[in-house]
Amino acid sequence: MKEFNTESEVIDFISTLKKLNLCNTSTAYLDLKNVLLEYSIPLPVITIEKGMILFRSRIHSDIEKYFSTTSELSHIPIGKRHLIKRGRANEPEQPIFYCSTMRELAFMETSKNVRNSKNASIEEVTTECGRLKIICVLYC
Repeated sequence: MKEFNTESEVIDFISTLKKLNLCNTSTAYLDLKNVLLEYSIPLPVITIEKGMILFRSRIHSDIEKYFSTTSELSHIPIGKRHLIKRGRANEPEQPIFYCSTMRELAFMETSKNVRNSKNASIEEVTTECGRLKIICVLYC
């Protein structure tokens, strides 16, 4: 794995990213993933301590009512993972549990209007606040 030791290595990395055809949605994700796997990129790390309150939001579809149970805002069970499509940070059938230590950030990460304010429409969102039972920790 390559590390960024000099400014020229950062410039080379950015140049490599710019050469990718990210308009081709069928290959863009894998092309970007392969480039990122070549480099060691430092990421911020936080510790989720026991008892910490976390927030999770979900947007309702046109036919859904407000979510009222923990399971509706929880992770996708193993038996339903075939329903998971490719997302911003996951491959098909790979669950990602998005949550935040800040209510506003949980909403902003979920809202399509925040990411695409040009075509803003009315969104109904449920945000849950709670303490999660951590059963495993993954380090990437």
